Amino acid sequence: MMKHSNLVSAISCSFLLLHVAHAAEQQFSPAALSHKAEIEGYGYKSSNLMILRDALADKEPHVHVPEFLPLSSGDGQDLLTQVQLNLLDEWALIVSKLMDPVSIDLALASKTFPPGLIDASTALSEQIKKSFIRLSERPNQLPSLQKFLDEAKTHNWRLMVRSTGKEDTDKLANAGGNKSVANVSPNAKDVLAAIGEVIGSYFEKRSLTQRLSAGDKTIFDPPLTPVLIQRMIGETVGGADNIKDIPVGCVLYTTEPGGKLASVDTLQCAPGHNEGVVQSLVPLDTYYVSRGHMLRSLVKIKTKRLVPMVENDVFGLEEVANPEAIQKHPALHADAIQSIAQVGRFIDAFYKKRMDIELVYEPASNVIHIVQARPLVIPENEEGPSYIVQVTQFNDEQTIHSMIISIGSGSVQRIHQAAEMIVANTLEDALKFYALPSTNRARVKTVVVKQQADPTSHASATFRGDGKTIFVSEDIDKLKQWLKQQNIDLLIDGQRELTVNLASTTLAGTSMRALFEDRVLKSGWLNYPLPLRVSIEAHQPQYCLAPQMKIDRFSTQTKCLVDRLRNEVKDFGHFVEYTHQKATCDPELPGCLEQRAPAQQVMTPLTNLYMYADRMLQELPKRPEDLTRLEDLFPRRFLEALVYQKPGKDVVASYSIGSVKEDYQKYQAFVQDKLKPQMAENLVTDNLLRDDDMFAIAEHSSKIALTKQASEGFIRFVDTVATKGSTKEKDELKTLVSSFESLQMMPLWLNSIFVSTLREELQQRGIFPVLGSGRRPNWDTAMPTASISICLHDFIKIISNLPQICNAWRR
Repeated sequence: MMKHSNLVSAISCSFLLLHVAHAAEQQFSPAALSHKAEIEGYGYKSSNLMILRDALADKEPHVHVPEFLPLSSGDGQDLLTQVQLNLLDEWALIVSKLMDPVSIDLALASKTFPPGLIDASTALSEQIKKSFIRLSERPNQLPSLQKFLDEAKTHNWRLMVRSTGKEDTDKLANAGGNKSVANVSPNAKDVLAAIGEVIGSYFEKRSLTQRLSAGDKTIFDPPLTPVLIQRMIGETVGGADNIKDIPVGCVLYTTEPGGKLASVDTLQCAPGHNEGVVQSLVPLDTYYVSRGHMLRSLVKIKTKRLVPMVENDVFGLEEVANPEAIQKHPALHADAIQSIAQVGRFIDAFYKKRMDIELVYEPASNVIHIVQARPLVIPENEEGPSYIVQVTQFNDEQTIHSMIISIGSGSVQRIHQAAEMIVANTLEDALKFYALPSTNRARVKTVVVKQQADPTSHASATFRGDGKTIFVSEDIDKLKQWLKQQNIDLLIDGQRELTVNLASTTLAGTSMRALFEDRVLKSGWLNYPLPLRVSIEAHQPQYCLAPQMKIDRFSTQTKCLVDRLRNEVKDFGHFVEYTHQKATCDPELPGCLEQRAPAQQVMTPLTNLYMYADRMLQELPKRPEDLTRLEDLFPRRFLEALVYQKPGKDVVASYSIGSVKEDYQKYQAFVQDKLKPQMAENLVTDNLLRDDDMFAIAEHSSKIALTKQASEGFIRFVDTVATKGSTKEKDELKTLVSSFESLQMMPLWLNSIFVSTLREELQQRGIFPVLGSGRRPNWDTAMPTASISICLHDFIKIISNLPQICNAWRR
């Protein structure tokens, strides 16, 4: 996405050689932080930024803490007194009416509020917001605020108004519990209204619930209500025209939170405003950077981003489509990723803690803006890791496969009651249910959602902070049925990403101790708790990212896989070196083109690579026990992905040795069995071999056609579109097929409507009386270019009748 820059490299070098080494020597005082946050009343977000601004000052010009104004708790409460609202008295009145020392202790122990408290606090929240709107109509009597707004107007800044209360501490992150207001105009009216939204959110159900769930014993004390006003790092209102002016929002963990591996930094980024990242509102790239600077990437197709917008004088954020130039490219280039990781290590060393850092990277200036830093809250669990030994003893009806988001302690969990599991469509929906007063949060062990979730989102941070396991699974309906059965008995294995319905097996009711004694379960780590996914081409040389014909991609993909394997495995023997030379040979040399050509030679390195890597992976568990540590399992997980992973539609270049082998074999089978016989009789051209989209349509149709005649007829039709069709006509065919595929109607359409439509047209023209009668028509005459658009137009009209077709099919 962005061009290589020596400035970014300079950041990496300077931090690596100068600042990280000195960070530990600088004096960070937890007591001073606590005093500034709680006694002076600035809250932890503001106080951390004040400390970091001093620590980073004059150290590196390309690392910056954006300009900000911290308002203390006293400042906010003083403003409210101007409109006759004494916040401390109002909160004390709510607590005294509804609670006494015994009920407070009970609430903290049960993590449940007494009846009426949430309603009362919500009413107070609304009163606060209305008071600040009234206050915005009065002359501003806070000189520090007016001075900051004057500076913001001079420099044409947009602002963020953020919470900074009792959050961002070692014990309480309260991620997403309080509101932030983005893209605020630098005038007193808008800023005061935003301050009211933030302070009001301190008393809303989500914030109070998350604080209670985290065991915050100060929740019923006089409230801390500071606010942080911060220069917003973002693109111009309405979105930037130049992609270099689109900032990249990121969240950086100075550890890998799934396995708590301190030697790996985890970075999640996406173009656009950072709210899209922290709330998982947009697709995100994930980067893993080891302390040895090894980079592994999971690059998503980033279709959208959040940009500042204004409508009817109201400013905010809005989703817009990303340009194609950045959708399939990494949000950050490799140098920027390494530089950000080095900055994270400086902050980590300064605090002497694993850190959760929110930042924005500006490609045009190569500046890294630190907008938030707090300790990373990962609870310690008493249970050690464990896993199911033999999964083959359970059949498909007894199991559900999922993808891990957060693994908790890594131990196998036992579910006997539906209340021990939350099943929802999205992680945000799960969090809403978790926050209900009727939910016993202490009983919840596992959260399963249908839609993809990101481990650095606010919702993930909340569940992870409470030690919950999080899965993504498309088969939640099956899981819901299991949770309705009379005797619930489920095993949840995060390491294998597997849920087993033990109630339907002979092991139902067996104690956990007996399961360990009978070696159904085993203690220790089997797999590193990460999804089996990696982008092969993310930061490879340019040849890996260049668009190519499908037939040429097989040799290129082999080359990219070999490059990645060389990175993953330090010593892979002479075989890898030989394969690498073969895949990257100079086209001018004799025999090189034959080696790289789409011929059987491509299969040789793929097959050998697969067998070699598979054998090595199978041997790894037989090594000494000390090699099953997470430090060893982490790189192995990525090696497994290179060998076994299945391509994902939302992930760039998530192929593997196994999937390329399989794809090539299918390609060869279709060409040899379906295309070449018709090419030999001049019934189809070789244009399908040059048009990936048309080839894919023809290949898929051959699998679902019920008769040879239907298959051959559709292949010839697609070949005619590929040969004589305009770009518009090709797009119409792709739209048609895509529409039917999404509705699972393609088999019905191809085998009935297409066949009958084709037969009628040919019969009317006297060319082909009966499809499959044995007569071979002249397809150049049967399907001239002029008829393609008419034919497609008739097919597309069918889409409007899909409900009737579906109903008829069901009957």
